Amino acid sequence: MTKREKVLIALTIFAALGSGAMLLASPPSRPLDSQQETQAEAGQALDVMAELQSLAGRQPAGVKQPVDLQAALESWATKDPFQSLPAQPDSQAGKQDTPAEPKATMAFNGYMEAGAFRLAIIDGLEYQVGDLLPDGEYHVAVITKKAVTLKRTHGGERVTLPYTGDE
Repeated sequence: MTKREKVLIALTIFAALGSGAMLLASPPSRPLDSQQETQAEAGQALDVMAELQSLAGRQPAGVKQPVDLQAALESWATKDPFQSLPAQPDSQAGKQDTPAEPKATMAFNGYMEAGAFRLAIIDGLEYQVGDLLPDGEYHVAVITKKAVTLKRTHGGERVTLPYTGDE
């Protein structure tokens, strides 16, 4: 065994022993008991930040929490930012049942194929064959490398979107 290998083994053992000691010496982590406890901790952090800002001369002394941060804290406490967005209302409800082209801004700008699985990206959203577009009027009928064919839900008219992405 060379000197270099011995040094590397010694450093590895030292690191393992050090991390094991830190693990055993650290206080046990506590689970979040409630949302109120989390809000209290966030409020304390905001108080500390406000005091530091007042010491730096950016905020008058005596102001407990910046107003915009307090509003953000209250907003975050009431809704989950990771919750999915609500469904869009059906914008086609009041329109006549005349054939219409998809929005002029609709573009087929991405394609992926893995075996028999095909995926089209239309206006930045991913679709498979059979998926309904957000407007509720069209669904994906056919996906190829060169174009996507949309079929109107009511009436059956077909519209082809050519591929507009980078080759």
